[in-house]
Amino acid sequence: MLRQRNVGGGNEVMGEGIFIGDVEEPVRSSKLTNSGQSEGGCWKYMSLLMIVATVLSLCLNAYQFKLIDGYLRDIQELNDNHNNRHSEWEADRHSVEECRAEMQKMESHMNNRETEKNKLELEVTKLTKLNGDQGQDELE
Repeated sequence: MLRQRNVGGGNEVMGEGIFIGDVEEPVRSSKLTNSGQSEGGCWKYMSLLMIVATVLSLCLNAYQFKLIDGYLRDIQELNDNHNNRHSEWEADRHSVEECRAEMQKMESHMNNRETEKNKLELEVTKLTKLNGDQGQDELE
């Protein structure tokens, strides 16, 4: 294995420098390895917890979206029913108003006919009285 020399003072540490070719990693002490693993284990559990929380959050969001979508459909259906009934009521109201107007016309026509009938009866009674008086005058 080839090694290039460090440019610097005499305080070279074993395993430092620029290497050309295969590099053999220096063996670390078991104390450093254990502390590195314990720190990595904490991050491992934290990342696992964050993944679980993310998945649960996404599932809850999908569930809420489905609920809201169903509620919006129900609201739209209720609005459609309301609009249909409102238009039916409007049509009924107009037909009732038309019927009332027709009834008033018929009633006024009937009243006119009744008054006309009464006037004709009065004229007939007057004429019969006049004819009766003239008939008696002629008899005398």
